[in-house]
Amino acid sequence: MLATAALGACASPKENALASSAPSSRPASTDNTTRADAAIAVNGADAASGASVDAGGSASSSMADAALSAPCTAIPRQPNATAAPEFPGVVAMWTEGDGVTTLCPTVEANKICAEGYVADATTEYVNWGALIGLQLKPPSGPAWDATAAGVTRVGFDVELASSDHRVRVQLTQADDPRIELLTFPGDYRDGACSTSKSSCNYEHNPFIWGGSYSQNLKETRAGTVLEFAKFTLPGWTKVPALNALGQFTVAGSPVDAREQVVDASQLASLQFLVVPEPGRPGPYRFCISDLRWLKADSAAEAP
Repeated sequence: MLATAALGACASPKENALASSAPSSRPASTDNTTRADAAIAVNGADAASGASVDAGGSASSSMADAALSAPCTAIPRQPNATAAPEFPGVVAMWTEGDGVTTLCPTVEANKICAEGYVADATTEYVNWGALIGLQLKPPSGPAWDATAAGVTRVGFDVELASSDHRVRVQLTQADDPRIELLTFPGDYRDGACSTSKSSCNYEHNPFIWGGSYSQNLKETRAGTVLEFAKFTLPGWTKVPALNALGQFTVAGSPVDAREQVVDASQLASLQFLVVPEPGRPGPYRFCISDLRWLKADSAAEAP
C-alpha cells in the first residue's frame, strides 16, 4: 500500500492574481514507468463486480460537514508530477492550475483528495481552477485502448466537503500527429496555434463529461458511473474540425469540433478539476476513491 502523503490544505490566493491561460491538460515529463504494467493490464483482464448505477448510486454523508484544515499555499501552474494512487491503469499523477487557485493533494492506495482555495473566476473567466490528472498513457508509450478492452465507462466514489465548488470530470486522448502538420492561420483562436501547435492537439484539450454543458459533480455520492459516450469537446476547444473525409481542417470555425466524442481507443488521462465561479472564491475539498473501469455489461469491470 502506498503510504499516505498528506501535503496540505487550503488558503486564499494572492491578492495580485497572475493572469492565467487555459490548462495544458498534459502531465510534466517523467521517467516514472513503475506502473506502466498496470495500464497495460487494463487492456485484457476481467473481474466480477456488483452492478453499478449510471452517474448515481447511494449518497454518502461521510464528508458533508468535513472541516477544511490548515492553510494550503501550493499554487500549481505548470504540470507538477506527484505520487500516484494505486488506481487501476494509472501510471502517474500530476497537479496543475491557473496560478491563483491553491491545491494540496493527499494520496492513499485507493483514494486521492484535493483541497485548497478556489479563485474567483471573474466575469471574464480568467481563472479556470486547478486539477488532479491521472495519466493513463505511459511516458513515451501508446495510449490506453479502452475499446479493445471492452471498457465503456469509468466508475468511482466521490466525496465533497461543500457543494459551493463543483468538480468537473475530463478525459484526454493522445495527440494526433496530423495536427502537427497543419498550418494554422494567424486568426485561428487568436493565433495561439500558430506559435504552439501542441496547444491545439488533443492532450491539451480535454473532453468534458457533458461537453459545453458540463455535468459537474456536486454532491457526495458512492457508485458514480460515467459513460465515455458523454465525454465531448466543449465549444471553447482549440482542436480543429474533422471534415467528411476524416481530415482535419482549419478553414472553418474551431467550434466545428464541438461535441466530438472522445476516442476511447486513444485515452491519455483522466482529470478532476475544481471549477471556480464568478464572485464566489472560497475553500474546497474533494476525494475520489475506488476508481474502476467498467465494461458495457454492468456486472463486469476491467481491473
